[in-house]
Amino acid sequence: MDVHDRPVGYTWLIKEFSLTTFPLSHESYIGARARSDATKPGVVHEIFQPNYWPGDDPFDHLVFALKYDDFNLDVLVQSLSRLGPDRVLAHVESQPNGKYARQLGYLYELLTGEQLALKVAIGGGYVDLLDPNKYLVAIKSDKSKRWHVNDNLLGSARFCPVVRRIQAIRPLLEVDFTSRLQAFKAQVDPALFQRAVDYLYFKETRSSFDIERETPTPDREQRFVRALREAGKATFAEAACRSPRSLACRI
Repeated sequence: MDVHDRPVGYTWLIKEFSLTTFPLSHESYIGARARSDATKPGVVHEIFQPNYWPGDDPFDHLVFALKYDDFNLDVLVQSLSRLGPDRVLAHVESQPNGKYARQLGYLYELLTGEQLALKVAIGGGYVDLLDPNKYLVAIKSDKSKRWHVNDNLLGSARFCPVVRRIQAIRPLLEVDFTSRLQAFKAQVDPALFQRAVDYLYFKETRSSFDIERETPTPDREQRFVRALREAGKATFAEAACRSPRSLACRI
């Protein structure tokens, strides 16, 4: 990256709002000529030509980020929170049919838990939050009639991993792990298999508490193990809604 290259997209927003966040996997800049460099493992510096410069409006940089940067909920929630409901609402109502305006409006409400006081009708065809060709997405998306957005995120506002379909994981996506596990399970004595599973549950539980430097009571330890046993038996939204503080239940 040249010292004269200008930040754009997420890199501009981080600088403009003095955000504290994890390192970006994709950093965008405006420079004299287009190029892309992977200077560090897992980090791409992409330089765009001057005609890509969106201007000095934060919303234009948010749109640039949605178009060209890797999807980053941390930068999005911090940026949208700093802009506040009035500015987000004004942006959305200035282009109520716009794809990216609707995405930003939906994300503002999802990530902050605050509903915008819309006074205009939202139009346009339904649009996915994540491109399924670039990210792992939910098997079934939630349709927002309010925003004409398909929420195909893997989680809720409380916890939402974003997994890119990078080359390193593509071969693993073709493996049928469920069938392989069932085939292995059929060869093992059921009682022995259950003992091994219980051992791993307790090991994971104790490791989790060790990370937090906590010593759980036997009852709390059992509840954690029970939660692990139940994992995957309910949808993410159902599991999240068991907590009365979950944003997923209120949106």
